[in-house]
Amino acid sequence: MAIALRKQVRRASTGRGMLRLNNRLSGSSGLSPRGFTFTEDWTNGLVVSMMGLSTSVPAVLARILWLLATRGATLVLILAACGQAAMAATCNSNAGGTWNAAARWSCGHVPLANDDVFVLNGHTVTIDTAAVAQNVTVNTGGVLRFATATARSLAVGNAGAQGNIAIQTGATLDVDTASNVTHTLSLVGNLANSGTLNLATDVNSLCNTTFNRNGNQIVSGAGPYTFNLITLN
Repeated sequence: MAIALRKQVRRASTGRGMLRLNNRLSGSSGLSPRGFTFTEDWTNGLVVSMMGLSTSVPAVLARILWLLATRGATLVLILAACGQAAMAATCNSNAGGTWNAAARWSCGHVPLANDDVFVLNGHTVTIDTAAVAQNVTVNTGGVLRFATATARSLAVGNAGAQGNIAIQTGATLDVDTASNVTHTLSLVGNLANSGTLNLATDVNSLCNTTFNRNGNQIVSGAGPYTFNLITLN
């Protein structure tokens, strides 16, 4: 998301070199402008606060922004990491049904790429879109399923950040036998299976898996595994 930094700077009276920039978000995804607060103490970096959540930017970058802002410059700074950290949510399934429905999730929206997703006990969630999440956990008694006749995907994790899938005891991640297409699962983290992972339920209902990290990834757990095609990217 883009954060416009303008000359709206005042020095706090703490004597510690604190600066506060009160700016507004000019973002995407239909978001209306929201207030941001930036506080910098030259040691810990720039702390970005929004809606009760916060993240930080290194102090060196904060000092550069302050110098530019005090000289009347207007910047547009792309703080993807900060935006993701500030906006990250935990999305628990409210009931069974399709992934691509805001009402399905406790976070109030369809999971975003930086959200942690939990499919809870007794819920079967079917992937009916190009689904994304930061981490996915299928709790005991829960089912996450590729179940449409159109090829779908689930991408877990951003490059270099988490991207783990956990299937608990008594939980399932699989492909419905009526699907009759090949889906795609990709992750940048680890896969831990204590339940059931079945990505080749029959010769026509399949899911290919891509392990998508430049480094080691771990597949662990005592649960049964059935893979179709595996790609190490």
